[in-house]
Amino acid sequence: MRLKRLSVFMLASLMMVGSVSPAMVKAENLKSPAVYVSSARQSKVTGDDFYELLLKATDSKEVVSYIKEHIKTASESQIDEYMRGLFSFENDVRDIDFTPLKAVKNYLPTDVKNALPFLMKEHQKPSIKNGKVTLSISALLGRAKAYEAYLKKNPSGTGSDAIRSFYEDAVTQAITGGYQKEMGVKNRYVNAKSQVSKKAMSQYENFVKENKTGTTRKVVSDYVNLLKKTDKKITKKVETFYNSLYKKLQK
Repeated sequence: MRLKRLSVFMLASLMMVGSVSPAMVKAENLKSPAVYVSSARQSKVTGDDFYELLLKATDSKEVVSYIKEHIKTASESQIDEYMRGLFSFENDVRDIDFTPLKAVKNYLPTDVKNALPFLMKEHQKPSIKNGKVTLSISALLGRAKAYEAYLKKNPSGTGSDAIRSFYEDAVTQAITGGYQKEMGVKNRYVNAKSQVSKKAMSQYENFVKENKTGTTRKVVSDYVNLLKKTDKKITKKVETFYNSLYKKLQK
């Protein structure tokens, strides 16, 4: 039986009040558990076409196609449910191709409409694929800067939740290089001398020079200053900095 990527909370919400819960949550802390299709089909909402689709669809393309076809005549609340259902369909929203929704973008919620270019870009050229970073530090920070600007204008909504996740992933990977001491995962930007490489430092410093304001700029600047004090080595102070990144990005 194929595992369906819908959260328990979402399904419970469907059964009780006919609404879908927000899908995107911080990857590190709030991953939604998967549930079996058989369990979902025991709910009392199977009479609704969209919810039936969520339970039966094997590919997010089916969900996107349904939304494209029905969104023009849907109510505001239905469109909101469409978005939450779509964004929760895959474990990683990057696996969803939002391109077809360009044709009906004016019917999308404002935050999703504004997020569309980023959602398509992350699908076509993901910053992270199968858990591996595909971009340079400069490119990650460039995306982070764009995501930060988006979030200032679109602080809430299903689209905003997705972009916030992209933002946090980009900054975290650019700074920590995937470092996880407990699991024995090293910072990918550390050289043979156990120091953050000159190439990485150069990209951090260039970003700080080229940007004068913003949370991302402050985080990178603080990191550069810290590395200068530790001779670019990953010390306990650096580890503490890594562990506090999520909190720093909420400012």
